Amino acid sequence: MYQTSNGSKAPKKLMQDISTRWNSTYYMLDRFVELEDAIRGTLGLLDNPPQTLSADEWKITKELIQMLRPFEEATKAVSGSKYMTASIILVISQGLKNVCEQMARKNFTVEVINVLQQLLSGMNHRDRWGVIENSKTLVRCTFLDPRF
Repeated sequence: MYQTSNGSKAPKKLMQDISTRWNSTYYMLDRFVELEDAIRGTLGLLDNPPQTLSADEWKITKELIQMLRPFEEATKAVSGSKYMTASIILVISQGLKNVCEQMARKNFTVEVINVLQQLLSGMNHRDRWGVIENSKTLVRCTFLDPRF
């Protein structure tokens, strides 16, 4: 109702996280922030509104979206069905590490820096990413791909 009264053509709905799909968390947070004005406006119309996010919590949410965006883009890149993706796995995995290291040096909130450090720790764990980086098949695919 708030969206239509403020000129939105087709009102958007909040999205729910699906625990088996990490990118649904990204989409949920992105839509939540996109609808921030509508959420605040709607809650302002209620007689007894529930507690909403503080300014700091909105900031953390926006930073989390910024942090997760490269992962969403990487997921889309390797999910393509019209082209071969094995050759880009090494490039994307190294790119994600580099992006996370760059973001860790940004002026994010402590909470987001902690999430970034956990991501980097997981990426540097040899049992997970070491298998990818040391795969002879993936190295050959990347080497033979003329894009790289």
